[in-house]
Amino acid sequence: YRIYRKTIGLETAEVANVLRATGDVMLQQRKFEAAMNKFSETLALYRRVVGDEFMGVAETLYQMALCLIGLRDVEGAVVYLSEASEREASLSASRRMLHRCLRGLR
Repeated sequence: YRIYRKTIGLETAEVANVLRATGDVMLQQRKFEAAMNKFSETLALYRRVVGDEFMGVAETLYQMALCLIGLRDVEGAVVYLSEASEREASLSASRRMLHRCLRGLR
């Protein structure tokens, strides 16, 4: 993580990916609060750098929900799962439109 920050800067998708991977390891180790902090930082960075329409946003929201389930905050988890589902639906619609456009080019 420090190497990325020094070589490519703080505000990049690559740094967000490293943060998310770190959070995922913490989640697997059942360190839910620490993982949640990494995922929160990841989500904010993704939104600033690549926007909400990036698949990593939906995946991070899902991972945040898993953290909250681990912390026994089911209501909070539902909020993140709902937003993750909305993001995935939006991405699916964009993909369908892209496929239609590509078929039209053939």
